[in-house]
Amino acid sequence: MANSSGLDNLVPWYDSNNDFKDLSNFNMPDISEILTVTPATTVKTPVMPPPPTDQQFPSLNEAMKAINNFTRAYGYTLISQRSKADKETGEKKTVYLRCDRGGKFIPKVNDDARIKSRTSRCVECPFSAVLDYNIVSGWGLRIRELSHNHDPSLITTHPSLRHDELVKKQQQIEAQLYLGTPAHKILEVLKKEDLETSIKPQDIHNLCQILHRKFLDGCTLIQALLTILPEEGKWIFNWRADHHVPVPEAGDDFEESAMITAMPLLNIVGHTATGGTFYIGFTFIQDEKQNTYKFVLNCLRDVYDKLNLVPPRTVLVDKDKALINALKQVFPETNVMLCIWHINHNFLAKARPMIRKELVEIHSIDDPNFDKQVHEKWQQMQHLWMKVVNTATIQEKNEIWREFKQEYSDELYQPVVDYLESEWLEPDTA
Repeated sequence: MANSSGLDNLVPWYDSNNDFKDLSNFNMPDISEILTVTPATTVKTPVMPPPPTDQQFPSLNEAMKAINNFTRAYGYTLISQRSKADKETGEKKTVYLRCDRGGKFIPKVNDDARIKSRTSRCVECPFSAVLDYNIVSGWGLRIRELSHNHDPSLITTHPSLRHDELVKKQQQIEAQLYLGTPAHKILEVLKKEDLETSIKPQDIHNLCQILHRKFLDGCTLIQALLTILPEEGKWIFNWRADHHVPVPEAGDDFEESAMITAMPLLNIVGHTATGGTFYIGFTFIQDEKQNTYKFVLNCLRDVYDKLNLVPPRTVLVDKDKALINALKQVFPETNVMLCIWHINHNFLAKARPMIRKELVEIHSIDDPNFDKQVHEKWQQMQHLWMKVVNTATIQEKNEIWREFKQEYSDELYQPVVDYLESEWLEPDTA
C-alpha cells in the first residue's frame, strides 16, 4: 500500500483556485518511491497430484487399493504395466505402474480392414511410478514421472476402478440379479448408497453373463434346467430327448449351439371365475407339431391323474390345428374353443393399416387427433365384429356378417374381410 506522506505529495498539483493555469513547474513524484509492492508467494498444487510416497504396505493388493483410493478423487488411476520377480523364489519384487491412459492410441480403422469399433482412451500419458518390496518395511511407492498429458476424467471411465468396486459389491448385486431385478434398478439402489459409484449398467450386465456361464458349467440351457429343478421346490416335470437332434460339441460355433436352445415356450395357464389367470405349467418344445404337443399334453394328463383332478372342461387356444388335434386325442371329453384375444389381436394387425390408410386421405397425419380417430374407427369395426362372434345361431351370424361386409364394402377393406372369412368364419372354426 502507499503511505500517507506519499499521497500528500500527489495532491498539491491540483488547485481549484489556479484552474490548471500553471502546470509547467509541477514535477510528478516518482511512484516507485511512494508505493511499495510486495508480490504474493503462491504454491501451485497439481490438478492431478501423485499418491503419497511416505507409506508402506504389507501386501501388493493393499498397496494398489490405497493408491487407487487416492487417485480416483483426482480423476485418474494407476494400473500395473509389468513386474519383476525374484529369480529364486519367483515372488514379485518390483511392479511398474502407469496411468491407465498411458497406452498407445489405436485408431478405429487400420489401413487393411475395419476392426471392431470401440473408443480408445489411451493418449500415451507419461505418468509412471514403481512399487518396490522390502522384506523389512513392505511395499513402498516411488514416482518416476510426475506429469500427465490429459485432464481428469469421470471415475466411470476407468475400468479398473469399476472392477474393484464391482468385486466389493458383487454379493449384493448377485442377490438382486437372483431375484430378477433389472440392471437399471440395481444401479439406482447403488447410487442411493453411494452417489459417486463408478459402476455402470454394462458392468452389471457383464456380471450377469459371467454368472450365467458359471451356472451352465458347459451344459445346455435345458440340461442346466433339469439339474436345478429337483433342488428348487416341488416341481413335477418330465422330459424326453430325440436322438436325431444334433448335440453341440466343444468347438462348435455359437450359432449352431444357439439353434438347440432356441426352443418355443408353451405356457399353460388357468382362468379363474374373477377373470384372473394362474400358471399351470411351462414347456420348452422342439417344434410346434402334433406329436410334440401330444407328448406335452400326455404329461399334463398324468399330472391330473396323479393328483386326482377332473380334466378341464374347456380349453382356449389360438388357431393352431396341430394343438387342437392333439387336445382332441389326449382330452377327448374337453371342449376346445378359440381364444377371442388371439382373434382380435390378429384382426387388429390386419385392420389397423387399412384404417390409417383411409383416414390419411381425409385427415393429415400431423393432426394431433389422428391416432385418436384411428382408435375410434377401430373400436367401431371391432364392435361390429364382436356382434358376429357373439351370435347364438348360424342364421344370426350370417345376418350380422352380411351387415359387416356391407359396412366395409370399400375395396380398401377387402383384404380384411377376406382374412376374417377364410381364417375365422370357415366351418371348422365358426
